[in-house]
Amino acid sequence: MAINLLSGQTSNGSGSAVTLNAKEGGNKIGFSAFGTFGSGTITIELALDGTNYTAVTTFTAAAYKMVEIVAEAGSKIRATLSGATSPNVTVQMSGAFTGITRTDA
Repeated sequence: MAINLLSGQTSNGSGSAVTLNAKEGGNKIGFSAFGTFGSGTITIELALDGTNYTAVTTFTAAAYKMVEIVAEAGSKIRATLSGATSPNVTVQMSGAFTGITRTDA
């Protein structure tokens, strides 16, 4: 099952955050970014405390990346698009995580 972090994003900004009920020992999460980037950068961000985000990985072109994240229950993850002109991008998240719920960023 894939969850959209950005879906047809046509402007700079952050998508809705997803709350993780992380499992012990790390979470292998795949991120797929595709579409028209318009010279922009997509940053996958994690907030261990649910509020203060830090960068995990970035995309400047269509790609798939697998990232291992060690996070606690209640951590949030989101995608942010910046520096883009006329973009239309989608970012999907999939992998070995549990208890995901979509929340407003």
